[in-house]
Amino acid sequence: MNEERLAAVRVAALYRLARPAYFAAAINPALLLLVLWGAFPAPHLLAWFGLLAAVTFARLGLARAYTIAGSAGAPRRWEMRFVAGTAAAGLLWVVPSLLFLPGSDPLLQLAIVFVIGGNIIGAAAVYAPSAAAFYGFSALPYLAAVLQLALQGGRTYALLALMVAVFGAVMVGVFRGIHSGIVRTLRTEIENETLHGRLAENEAQLHESLQAALGRVEELRRAQEAYGQLAAQEKLMLDTLPVGVVFFSGRVIVRCNQRLEQMLGYGRGELVGKSSRMLYPSDAIWNEAGERYKLLAGGEVLEGEFKLRRKDGAELWCHSVGRALDPKSPETSTIVTYSDTSERHQAERALRKSEAMYRNLVETSNDLIWSVDPGGRWTYLSPAATQRIYGCEPREMVGHEFRDILAQEVTDRDLAVFRRILEGESVFDYQTRHKRGDGSHVDLSFNAVPLRDARGAVIGATGTARDVTAEKAAAAAQYENVEKLRLAVDAAELTYWEWERDTDQLHWGRDPSSLVGSAGGRDTRWSEYLAIVHPDDRDRYLATVNAAWEQAGTCSNEYRVIRSDGRVAWLSSHGKTLADGAGKVYRMIGVSQDITERKRQEEEARFLAYHDTLTGLPNRRLLDDRLRQAVFLAQRRDTRVAVMVVDLDHFKQVNDALGHRAGDAVLREASHRIAGCVRKADTLARHGGDEFVVVIPDLHQDADSQVVAEKILRALEPPFQVDGRDFTIGASIGISLYPTDAGDGEGVLRNADVAMYRAKQLGRNNYRFYGR
Repeated sequence: MNEERLAAVRVAALYRLARPAYFAAAINPALLLLVLWGAFPAPHLLAWFGLLAAVTFARLGLARAYTIAGSAGAPRRWEMRFVAGTAAAGLLWVVPSLLFLPGSDPLLQLAIVFVIGGNIIGAAAVYAPSAAAFYGFSALPYLAAVLQLALQGGRTYALLALMVAVFGAVMVGVFRGIHSGIVRTLRTEIENETLHGRLAENEAQLHESLQAALGRVEELRRAQEAYGQLAAQEKLMLDTLPVGVVFFSGRVIVRCNQRLEQMLGYGRGELVGKSSRMLYPSDAIWNEAGERYKLLAGGEVLEGEFKLRRKDGAELWCHSVGRALDPKSPETSTIVTYSDTSERHQAERALRKSEAMYRNLVETSNDLIWSVDPGGRWTYLSPAATQRIYGCEPREMVGHEFRDILAQEVTDRDLAVFRRILEGESVFDYQTRHKRGDGSHVDLSFNAVPLRDARGAVIGATGTARDVTAEKAAAAAQYENVEKLRLAVDAAELTYWEWERDTDQLHWGRDPSSLVGSAGGRDTRWSEYLAIVHPDDRDRYLATVNAAWEQAGTCSNEYRVIRSDGRVAWLSSHGKTLADGAGKVYRMIGVSQDITERKRQEEEARFLAYHDTLTGLPNRRLLDDRLRQAVFLAQRRDTRVAVMVVDLDHFKQVNDALGHRAGDAVLREASHRIAGCVRKADTLARHGGDEFVVVIPDLHQDADSQVVAEKILRALEPPFQVDGRDFTIGASIGISLYPTDAGDGEGVLRNADVAMYRAKQLGRNNYRFYGR
């Protein structure tokens, strides 16, 4: 057993297991500091806490140095450095027993003993790979606690000191058990690795033995003539070979091993004494084999690929190696070995078929498949698409720069895009224009990705291109038709109407079905029209119309109607009353216009003004308004407001691997997951990039915001699936509270951002409160 190797593995385990101790080294003294605060002078407590923090940071630096060194150097030296750190920490834990225990009340003394005991329990597990580290950390605080309790005087303290002493003895026993178990486990792992290495060496030796076995077969045959007692050993060796072996004499099988019989599906001894013809599927192959064996004179070794015939008639590809035992008459004294290569031939046929299918797919694809080198010269273009798109053969373009076929108006833009591709960026659905061989132009939609070598360096670009000339022409024609239709609609967008109140008659200037969906014709009753006015708008509509009728004035209304098909439409109506010679109003005339689309656009514009276009969440503008309202409400109700800044971790990996479209999909999915963790009364907003903000108003307990943060972290734990790949994102969350951390919404948001960066510095995928 290599003790140095064991020491290296043990020290590596020590540094790995000790990682949680650094967090405990910050939490335990902080808890004790809170317990002792006010019972002892604050400078003394803070000085002790500061020294512990300094030692902890030094130990973190040592752990980082060990990680960077990659376990290089003498392991015992790294262990002694670690032990020095634990001893320094243990020495500082003597201080609570020496300075803070005497004179304190029993509850504080008990708290100190419990914290020191908890440290010893944690050390038994964390420092289990190293006895020196455990004793260096635990011995002094333990002895100091026992001594101080014993010196307090009285039977109770004496019993308490005895209990602590017994606890320490038990913990030493527990540690020794854990330590010996870890050492045994590590020792067993090293022994297993050594055994695996030896097994690999034995397998290599066995392989070399099999390679030499064919040469030994001839020696064994000749030895059989002189030493009959070795026949059984020779037969055993032949039968254990992984290849088929056969001896020919006069093209008759005089002997073969069991492996050959198994390969060809024959029973034991069925081939012996038979003509070699039965081994081959046809006379042509048999004759070819005979001609090749005639070339064995001179003791050469002849190799080749042959088809053999199984007993059931199936064909079997084999690699054969033949050698003449008697060079003067190789046809009458020959040994041949056969290795089954059927699976390789099947794989080669499948590969050739796949290559042919791929080649046919590429060469007949309607889309152009292309590649260029770093200088922008074409290296490949698929034939069919090249002929169809450019009107020429690929050979006329390969070797030329792609800039030669760019339309003048897109040259500078396309060259800039090509430079971005060579810098590692992928481009999809890029619209461009190229020149054909006859001088005309073709519109193309390009997809391009960088080509990389084995080291990851960009060595060109490849992609596809699709002819969209017809599509663009159709789109232009469609746009022209839409414009014509729009002009026609604009020319008659107003619908004229007349209403006589006394007779309840409503007359339309043209068919109103396109406006209100009514099939009643141009003449209908006003009461029927009033019935289709939306119930929520009817009173307001009537009030405006009645006021205009009574005052002989004008009225304007924007209201909704429920069409006959159930759809709701917005109308804008403008009416003017007409009076007779006596001043009595007898008629109202006006025009109406369908403003449903305008209302929808206004609503959409209103939504876009306050929401993020990618995720649909509130944007910064709406966030600021919601935050101000939450703060104002908290002032009135004497409650609190929590603000969380959620920044996605490792999001850049998605953009780097799959591009920004995939990143947008991840952002949308992340927003949905986070939205599922907050209440309807809360506000979730996208603050920009991969950063979100959560505003929790009317907060009564700080712990409520902590619960929300933990729910968000759990919601983001499952991998994000994008284009068949899984990405683990996680998030760093900063939390700030109003009015604890700031007196206004802007300050709370700024402090939450600071806390978020603190969470990232402490390892990501966690949350931090501002000022904690």
